[in-house]
Amino acid sequence: MPPSARPAAPPPAAASPQPAPPEAVQAPGPAPAVSARQLRVSVKASVRDPNLLVARPLAEGQALPAGTREALLVMVDGAGDPLPAPGVAAGAE
Repeated sequence: MPPSARPAAPPPAAASPQPAPPEAVQAPGPAPAVSARQLRVSVKASVRDPNLLVARPLAEGQALPAGTREALLVMVDGAGDPLPAPGVAAGAE
């Protein structure tokens, strides 16, 4: 029988796809290092205006005040003055 007349071999059986192993969920680690463009802050809604957020700088290792949440305030435009260190009043440098 000529080679072109032979029946084509069936395609090899595809291996059944294996489910991906579940990704490990890690506990949150320490907050990322703060740079000149970001500042670790505590955040809460203002009592007088619920659409106003109050953000206060936190020193490294400082615990969150009650009723607040931790956040990183990131300056998009890094061309301005560097952010003050937590605990330093604005203009008191």
